[in-house]
Amino acid sequence: MVRLGLGKTRSSAQIRRNGPRLASGFVRVGYDLVVVGAGTAGISAARTARRRGAGVALVAEGPVGGDCTFVGCVPSKTLIEAAALGADFATAVARVHATVGRVAATESAGVLHREGIDVFDGRARLAGPGRVDVAGRQLNARRLVIATGAGPAVPAIPGLAEVDVLTNENVFDLTARPASLLVIGGGPIGVELAQAFARLGTTVTVIEAASRLLPREEPEASAVIAHALRADGVRMALARQVTSVAADPAGVTPCPGPHTVGSTKRRSRRSPSPPPKWPVPA
Repeated sequence: MVRLGLGKTRSSAQIRRNGPRLASGFVRVGYDLVVVGAGTAGISAARTARRRGAGVALVAEGPVGGDCTFVGCVPSKTLIEAAALGADFATAVARVHATVGRVAATESAGVLHREGIDVFDGRARLAGPGRVDVAGRQLNARRLVIATGAGPAVPAIPGLAEVDVLTNENVFDLTARPASLLVIGGGPIGVELAQAFARLGTTVTVIEAASRLLPREEPEASAVIAHALRADGVRMALARQVTSVAADPAGVTPCPGPHTVGSTKRRSRRSPSPPPKWPVPA
């Protein structure tokens, strides 16, 4: 017998029901827990429940690992460290892709399946109490976890659609270092990218509407980050709002240069992330 921590005690045989077979082998259709979203939070929830003996399904729309692995924490921290160690742009980006690949290999669909977690690829739809539809297959669950995450929201600034805009979802695909970079938004992602590119030799300016960077954090933390960015040569325009953007032969106005990074807000994840440009382990 196993105690699930999700309700009454049941035998392992009662957890598993007959279901369709996929390429990965036997798959349940009835679960103690269905997790929608295969990013850091979703994987952690699935693994924790499985360790407690629950029958778990994980629904992934896109590569397992989500933003943190492919376009968030892992690549940004790797880029910052590589730049701090004096790597050039090509070496730093190669190190980012290698690190992402190593991390992704520890949480792939195949790895999770070997841990006893069934992974379904597709968009989930809540079909009723305890029912989730994924690509025409119905999963029954006693409990649900919704961990669909968020994505970058490019602000509706006049002219921004006419210039080459980068976000955290495509900035790590660059193959050449931009000469200059304008970062709209001084939140965590904005300041990370600003520091990394400044260390790699790009002229970087951060524009933030609030009176300080990281406005949701403590003022002392903002001061520390601002001091570090200045030491790395990042220019900052605080308490400023961008009212329009225009492309010209010199680059992008108000800050000359070929690229703009948007990192002002995060939108709820309603569409799949673009696939990463490097191999994803099975």
